[in-house]
Amino acid sequence: MEVIGTATALIAVAEFSLKLFKACDSYYRAVKEAPREIKRLSEETRSFDTNLRILHAIATSPDAAKVPILVELMKADGPREECQALLRSLLTKLGEGNDRHAKRKVFKQMKWPLEKEDMDNGISVLERHRKDLDFALSSDNLNISVATNRMIAQIYDNTAMKQKDDRCDRILEWLPTTDTAMNHEEARKKHQDGTGEWLFKTDQWGNWISNRGSVMWLNGMPGCGKTVLAWTTSELDSISDVYVVVDALDESSLQKDARKEVLEAVKRLAGTKNTKLHLLLTSRPELDIVDSLAPLLTVPGISIQSHQIQADISHYVSTQIRESNTLRKLRPEDALRIQNTLTEKANGMQVFSDLIYTFSSMALCGGTTIRWVFCQMEVIRKCISSSDIYKALDRLPTDLNETYDRILEAIPKAHQPIAHRALAWLFFSRSPLLADVLAEASIIDPCA
Repeated sequence: MEVIGTATALIAVAEFSLKLFKACDSYYRAVKEAPREIKRLSEETRSFDTNLRILHAIATSPDAAKVPILVELMKADGPREECQALLRSLLTKLGEGNDRHAKRKVFKQMKWPLEKEDMDNGISVLERHRKDLDFALSSDNLNISVATNRMIAQIYDNTAMKQKDDRCDRILEWLPTTDTAMNHEEARKKHQDGTGEWLFKTDQWGNWISNRGSVMWLNGMPGCGKTVLAWTTSELDSISDVYVVVDALDESSLQKDARKEVLEAVKRLAGTKNTKLHLLLTSRPELDIVDSLAPLLTVPGISIQSHQIQADISHYVSTQIRESNTLRKLRPEDALRIQNTLTEKANGMQVFSDLIYTFSSMALCGGTTIRWVFCQMEVIRKCISSSDIYKALDRLPTDLNETYDRILEAIPKAHQPIAHRALAWLFFSRSPLLADVLAEASIIDPCA
């Protein structure tokens, strides 16, 4: 008897049995009042699968050729061939091989494909051979060594772990995940043409883009637009060289030396011998970052000042007015007042938040400043007269925190409990929540 062939044949049958068990188990869990025979077939298949994997472990042991049961099992028209044919037939009727998500939908909408007669026959055949295997495995003629016993225990443990993993997989499938490609595409659509171009006109930029092995640092206070300038850089058409952008170095935590580890990684990256590398770093001008980056820079750093993004803000506001169905009907002097007031207030705004917003949540160039402008434009769009617009411009919030306070205060009292639960879910969720999941979770009152 060829040991390798026996082991391979056994694992092939075991894979069939495992697929049938999963199909039966998934349907029985997903459909209410599912036939009892499905659960019996599931349990019988799992027991049969366990015995097969025990035999596979024995078949790969040094004394496999001396085990009579393996010889009987591999005979033509023997138990292995009969069980394999049965399992293949049942799986074919189940349409095994379709996408698991599509199959789950079919399970919920259609009748179980297997007839009662098919299931009864399958249960009978598997039960008969499983009992034969049980007897053979426990007989005195089969001398299982201590090592083999350990393998059997490991198989049982692996089976239990597999069932646990399957349950975790079902939970993870329900949880939403962040689609970074979609976020990037949404950010690209929101980008305001004509903004951020001042960066490309600087001498530092020209030196960085043209000199291989160059390292440049783009720094500024929160809200000045570093993140979007990093994003804009990533959209370069040239791919002949390698451009690496490390955004928001300052957001790495100071605790547990996380910041130090990030800066050390940057040093190693900057110290590589790859002459095609162009490294761009962005952060706030914090002392430890300044000290770490100073020896690495081959191009003088660019410190973004508020007046440099003032033109971007003005351009953004004027474009929003021009493209709005309602605001573009304003008198020229009213439109100009909106543009000048928001640009002036944003330019002198005190930014206390340490949070640097990513471009995907911005309309122009990232940062708390432009987010503040975006929120004021949303308020102005809802004004129905020039006097309403002037009132809104006269009582602009001083910063982004006050802006959010006003948004929350404007929520009708009857809706505030739902808003509170929604914010709690967003704050404590371990992964980003899709809108439909958040909506379902927010309407559930845990105190009801």
